[in-house]
Amino acid sequence: MDNQVGHNWFNNFQVRASIERVDGSIAYVIDPWGVRRQIDTSAMAAKGARPRQGEVWLISRRTGNWAFDGVLEQLPPTVSGSCQGNTALYNLCQTLEDMGLIVSSVTLGTHPHV
Repeated sequence: MDNQVGHNWFNNFQVRASIERVDGSIAYVIDPWGVRRQIDTSAMAAKGARPRQGEVWLISRRTGNWAFDGVLEQLPPTVSGSCQGNTALYNLCQTLEDMGLIVSSVTLGTHPHV
């Protein structure tokens, strides 16, 4: 056990939290005990994607305030737009979606006339 002066074991305790919703820069989370918290999405232990609704993260108070330590269950990114008639690109997006790597809302569209 760490006996350093001023050490608080709770600050290093990580909690699993589900992201219920994100409103601007605030994530509304709930932990396994039903405790709800509001956490600034910029409060992260490392750089990376910001928390999104439906994801599961580890949170802790290492910095004094609740912050996101890491993602446990990340949602795949959403890809949208028009492939402008590029069948190969459209098929690639569909294949990546079938593999669960992205959520695709791309359309084949038509190639613009030159």
